[in-house]
Amino acid sequence: MKFPSDLYWGLTKKSNSNLVKFNGKQFTHDAYSLNNMHCASQVASSSHTNLGVAGKKEKTEKGNRRVFVLDIQHKLNHGITKRKAHSQSKVDRSVIEVRTEVNHAAKTIKGLTYQNDKTKKAALRRLARLSYANRSNVRSTSRRYAKN
Repeated sequence: MKFPSDLYWGLTKKSNSNLVKFNGKQFTHDAYSLNNMHCASQVASSSHTNLGVAGKKEKTEKGNRRVFVLDIQHKLNHGITKRKAHSQSKVDRSVIEVRTEVNHAAKTIKGLTYQNDKTKKAALRRLARLSYANRSNVRSTSRRYAKN
């Protein structure tokens, strides 16, 4: 039985595992929230929130690499499915890991089908914030060799 998203929101808005309260404001750790605010329009159970953007750092031989993860929800596939073991498509969502730089992730977001322009714009803003947060903290050469 399918319940409306308003019912889920009414039951879980005060006792949600993703809820974070700070300075009188409510934030969320929900993977599908594009602006990190704890509100009814950004919960994962609603039908129009089906795109999540996350970022992480991955250790390589040369150092760290930024990886951007796009998580797209879709309808459930019922019945017998033939899929590969390491496929990006899961039963209810697709996970795309972009291991190149942020520009390639932005092109991937812009090229998504079945997403409206408002959702794409919010996802690009989230990607920009993640890119800034995961940047490397390497000093520039001009500052390193400056005379004291």
